[in-house]
Amino acid sequence: MIKDEREYLKEWIHFHLDQGFQKILLFDNDSVDSPSQVLSLCNFSKYCEIFPWPSSTLKSNTQLDFLKFAIKKFSEFRWLACIDVDEFMFQKNGSSMVDFLADYEDSACLKTAWRNFGYGGNIVPPTHGGGSI
Repeated sequence: MIKDEREYLKEWIHFHLDQGFQKILLFDNDSVDSPSQVLSLCNFSKYCEIFPWPSSTLKSNTQLDFLKFAIKKFSEFRWLACIDVDEFMFQKNGSSMVDFLADYEDSACLKTAWRNFGYGGNIVPPTHGGGSI
């Protein structure tokens, strides 16, 4: 789920495609920063789809509603990771997620550890020199 994450979207999508993710589904929660432009400018359209997920359609808990919907709607996928744009999935040994998941074909689901790396002592996010899209 995204909301005004354009500044981080290009890096996040690149990272997960490099990790072996084959499809990225973005649920836009009333963004005003045109995330669809990132997809077209970076040629991500064949890997990514954006679905509107406006706040006005939510019943109670945004994340819980989203998770229930995603699990039902995308049941054709063997694996589905529901992560935010400030979360990155990777293998410490450098292998792809596809290679990692091959060992778990008989499993119904997997649980992953979550690590918070903090702000690195920064009060204001550092500029990254890459510029915005």
